[in-house]
Amino acid sequence: MGIAYAVPTVAGPLLGGFFTDTVGWRWAFWMNIPLSALAIFVAATKLPVIKRSYEKGSFDLWGALALAAALSALTLAISLGGTTLPWNSPIVLGLLAITVAAAVAFARVETRAAQPIMKASTASCCLVLYRPLLSAIAVTYP
Repeated sequence: MGIAYAVPTVAGPLLGGFFTDTVGWRWAFWMNIPLSALAIFVAATKLPVIKRSYEKGSFDLWGALALAAALSALTLAISLGGTTLPWNSPIVLGLLAITVAAAVAFARVETRAAQPIMKASTASCCLVLYRPLLSAIAVTYP
């Protein structure tokens, strides 16, 4: 794991700088095509095939929709708030309300799902870890 992280961390910027200084900065991106093709070939030929059995209809559609709604509303609220719109505008506050409602819906759906997207222990861990951050945001932006 160490060398798989260390080599690209050092070699990536060096190769990017080399390409920029010699053949042009666009080649830093064009080099990804043969490297990606090589990686796909090696993965397809050398990695073992893992056979998993899935139950038909086990996809948690309502959980996925609730999670997508919560994350989309949060992303849009953070993107618009403070730049395009003031933080206390009805649109931003509405998006934050949608975020909270969709997150609550996600938590309720996941507790009842046969194969949840996120286990309840993971979700509660995330809420416990992010509670100080959410409190700080609530205090900072009244």
